[in-house]
Amino acid sequence: MVRSISDIWTLIDNWDYTALLWIQDVIRNDVLTPVMKVITTLGNKGLIWILLVVVLLIPKKTRKAALMAGITMAICHLLNDFVIKPGVARIRPYEAHEDIKRLVAMENSFSFSSGHTMSAFAGTLIYLRMIPKKISIPAVLFAIVISFSRLYVGVHYPTDVIAGFLIALIISQILWSVWMSAERNARRRKKKKQAEQVSAVPASNAQNFTAPATAGQAELLQKPGILGSGLDNQPIIQAEKSRPVQQHEKS
Repeated sequence: MVRSISDIWTLIDNWDYTALLWIQDVIRNDVLTPVMKVITTLGNKGLIWILLVVVLLIPKKTRKAALMAGITMAICHLLNDFVIKPGVARIRPYEAHEDIKRLVAMENSFSFSSGHTMSAFAGTLIYLRMIPKKISIPAVLFAIVISFSRLYVGVHYPTDVIAGFLIALIISQILWSVWMSAERNARRRKKKKQAEQVSAVPASNAQNFTAPATAGQAELLQKPGILGSGLDNQPIIQAEKSRPVQQHEKS
């Protein structure tokens, strides 16, 4: 029965250790090992993802997504390296367990959480929302492979990788929501400003404005006898001319 946080942590550590041993004993092989070494190196310092941001900044249609991804990656990096890693201070699995064999050089930082995983998903989760799937989906798949490579080479526990993904998910979601909210507010302010400009037109300009005749009114004006010069107007004109004469005769 779990009685304290230390007991929970012990259970998690035992599960992590067992999972790493299984990867090491069952999945590791001579064909996959060199591939995983190259893949995990591509994620060092987030360089592959920084390069992707730079490339996506060039086309106008992906520029906003690249900018948002770059900001998310920067926030994740600062949070992980200066708050989470030193705060948790979890040592690497190959340091805690002698039978876990690392395949790459020793790391000079703590284990929790995985910076490779966090950097990978900080950008790709933004891309998944904002750029075409033909780019975003391969990026997400590559992020998954990089994350798994950290387990394969023995430098992270599974929970380090899971935490890196979850933190990237939360931060990217927050930034996405704030960004979208700011854009909506900007559009509302623009519409409000346009409405105020229309309502501020001087009254004299509104009085001088003559609305164009409708199709029905134009047709009516063109009919003979309706303000026209056709023969139908002649009886009206003759009646007006004869009216004063009739009044003179009566007098």
